[in-house]
Amino acid sequence: MHYFSWYKIKEKTKRNIKDFFYKDSSLRIISFFMAFYMRFVVFTSKKSLYNDDFVKKLVKENKSFILTSWHNRIAIGSYAFTHSKKLNKDFDFYAVASNHGDGRIVAEFLNRFNFKVILGSTRKGNDLKKGMSLSNFRKIFRLLSKDGSAICITPDGPRGPRFKISGQIAAIAQKTSVPVIPISYSISRRKIFNSWDRFILPLPFARAAFCLGDPIYIDRKSKNLDQENKKIEDAINKISRFSDEFVNVNPLN
Repeated sequence: MHYFSWYKIKEKTKRNIKDFFYKDSSLRIISFFMAFYMRFVVFTSKKSLYNDDFVKKLVKENKSFILTSWHNRIAIGSYAFTHSKKLNKDFDFYAVASNHGDGRIVAEFLNRFNFKVILGSTRKGNDLKKGMSLSNFRKIFRLLSKDGSAICITPDGPRGPRFKISGQIAAIAQKTSVPVIPISYSISRRKIFNSWDRFILPLPFARAAFCLGDPIYIDRKSKNLDQENKKIEDAINKISRFSDEFVNVNPLN
């Protein structure tokens, strides 16, 4: 009896803490300090930007595209694109963030780096009650079907599996005929969390590498989208390993 009473108290406490941190006011405060910390890391680190010429060209020409990276590499990956806004003030960067509390924290964080955020998930078999609304899913297609927008997607979904595509990124790219550009970053001083995605927390006073892969185009006639997703998956893993090698740290598995 005492065990069940203690269990109820513990679960209620967890819910209350979660509710507090997921309040709009709390999200704004948390995102402010997150953004301040990431800017400090970037400011104090020696930075290298690799293979960004194609993205600069697309931004200048106002051509839409998809950026894709794993969840664990999004902490300061947004830095690689903050300067692109200067090339074309009319170009917009969007990010897809999951619709649960953690995703809303990420959304507030990205807003501080001039990203517009679409809440939801592109995961296969997505439950619309928990994930992306149909109107937001249509919004992605509408934005990519016209000029002047880039959409950032983390295709391993909000809960994994790690380094595996579980979303519909190839289908989106195929229907909109835009290139998919894999991106990653690595840093010489870091803390790796024991989370499902092995999230990388960058530490200041380090060497940081922001790396972009070559563009991937999905054939409009291709009927094997699983194979196309695997192509994108391999490209993200390749550029992630490259960024780790760039700053001389061990790759993550």
